[in-house]
This record gives sequence, C-alpha cells and structure tokens, in this order.
Amino acid sequence: MNKFGGFLIVALLAASCSSVSDSVSESQASLATPTTTVAPTTTVAPAMNVKCVVSPRVMADSEASIAEVLKSLGMNVPKMDPEHCYLFSAEISDDLRRYHADVHQKLIGYVGGYDRYVHITYEVDGDNSEALAALNQFEYFYDNNGRQVEPSIDFIFDRRSCLAGFSRANLYDGLNKFSFCNQP
Repeated sequence: MNKFGGFLIVALLAASCSSVSDSVSESQASLATPTTTVAPTTTVAPAMNVKCVVSPRVMADSEASIAEVLKSLGMNVPKMDPEHCYLFSAEISDDLRRYHADVHQKLIGYVGGYDRYVHITYEVDGDNSEALAALNQFEYFYDNNGRQVEPSIDFIFDRRSCLAGFSRANLYDGLNKFSFCNQP
C-alpha cells in the first residue's frame, strides 16, 4: 500500500468513527425533543469534480443543548448513506478518484459514516473552480477574524490538514460544523 493510501485509510477511519455527541451521557440527555429548524438540504449540481451534498444550516431553540439537537438529527449514529462531500481538481486522475471512492465505500460499509464530512483532493495549480464553488456553499471562505474572503485555492492550501474541521462562516456554534480533510 502506498503512503497516500495508508494515510487516507487512517484519516477516513478516524473521521468516520468520531461522533460529536458520543461524549454526552444518557443521563445528560433530556427526554424532551428539542425544537430545531433545518434549512432544506442542497445537493450541489452533479459535476465532473464534485460529488456533494451541502448539509443544511441548523438552528435550535435556546432550551436545547447542542448534544440534544445533534442527537435529534441523527448525528450521533453512523449511517450507510452519510451526507459527504468529495471535491477534486480537474487534474486528479480517474484512478485516484476510483481509489478514493473505493476506500470511502469500504469504510462506510464496515463501520458506517457520519454526516457533514468534506474531503478535497486538489492540485494547487489546477482547475479548482467546481470545488471552490462547492466550498463557498458551505460558507468556508472566512478568515480567523470572521471576515469573508475571496474563494481561492491558496486560502485552502494555507489551511491544509486532515482530521480537521470548519464551521459555517467561521462561527463555531456547535451545530453547523463539518469534519474536513484538505489534501493537496
């Protein structure tokens, strides 16, 4: 197995196996169902370099804990059809795309997957227009001071990491965060 394959498997397994609300004990969870508002799910138009579901924004009443809201949305259990977003530069080979899809499907088949996972594989000097447009729908392009910035691959590259995350508009409310693998 090549170095990339081993890294990808470890990264994906960790991302698929983590749950945002597993640390909350049953005694902390309220029996009342929290009131949540979920915007409609947006599926990014099928494109050559994007296979993506943009998870909706979540808002909850002030009485509900973050754990209660996420649990009511099913975010605490693995799924066989999780809402994932896979993004590529146009230059990424078909072989790597097939390998990427195969690894994800095997991991999801073995242990399930959790919603709100975004993975981008890119060439810095490549055509990243479709991937940038998809990330823009997630409100990814905000600096550390909460100011919106112009979507660019350089911004993504400067924040490269895996087993990381981001939150819509860089507002960490606990309800609108995503696991993220940012892989040049």
